[in-house]
Amino acid sequence: LNEKNINFLKIESENKYAKGQIWGLGIFIGIISIILILLTYFLVQSKKNKRKLNLINKQLNENILITNEQFSKNDFLLKELHHRVKNNLQLIYSLLNLQKRRLNDPETKTNLTAVQNRIHTMSLVHEFLYNSDNYEYINVNEYIITLTNHLKSIYIKEENVEIQYNIEEDIELETERMIYLGLIINEIVSNTFKFEIGNGMKSIINISMASTKGIIEIYISDNGPGFNKDLVRTESLGLKLITIMCTQLNAAHEITSNDGVQHTIKFSFDKS
Repeated sequence: LNEKNINFLKIESENKYAKGQIWGLGIFIGIISIILILLTYFLVQSKKNKRKLNLINKQLNENILITNEQFSKNDFLLKELHHRVKNNLQLIYSLLNLQKRRLNDPETKTNLTAVQNRIHTMSLVHEFLYNSDNYEYINVNEYIITLTNHLKSIYIKEENVEIQYNIEEDIELETERMIYLGLIINEIVSNTFKFEIGNGMKSIINISMASTKGIIEIYISDNGPGFNKDLVRTESLGLKLITIMCTQLNAAHEITSNDGVQHTIKFSFDKS
């Protein structure tokens, strides 16, 4: 009987241990099941999110393509606009040239040439913009050299003239300011060719331009005979135009005559 009781107690102890093992295994299985369920849920959500991201990326790529196409279209239209403006101004230039050939009055011809040069000055801005990838800013150094060489070809044929440049190569101006500055330089250099050159000596025109702390300073001088400021006609269209353009630029203009004519122009400009 004692032996049976001992066996019974032993079996009961083993049953309790087995039950404990079963409970532990059940809890372990439950935890594993919960983890598997969570992993399955996150996996499903991950696939859904991935599909959403793919859809969003697809839409973004489509929008990028549409934007690029629109940008290319706008780029083409802007180029075409500058090209047409330049062509229209050149057409006016050519019509004035035809009209000038029919005239015999030298003063009228001179006045028409001055108008043509002003038209060419504006046309040149649009030509630079048309031939450039930058539709907002124009390199001042290249523009001034092109403009003054054109004026030299218009006014000078056999005269010994040298134009010396000392212009910072990285200065750039936006379209509006470049037109104002171009008209100012056109008037100054044109007057130099008309009044300061032709005395038999080698003629030298100096054009300097520098930018310091947001201030652009332009200096244009020649070695001509100069003039008496008191005898300059105040109604001169060229001087009036220079004054108007300097006002548009908020620029200060100073003119002196000492062994030639010297023009100094200063204006502030911060390229943003």
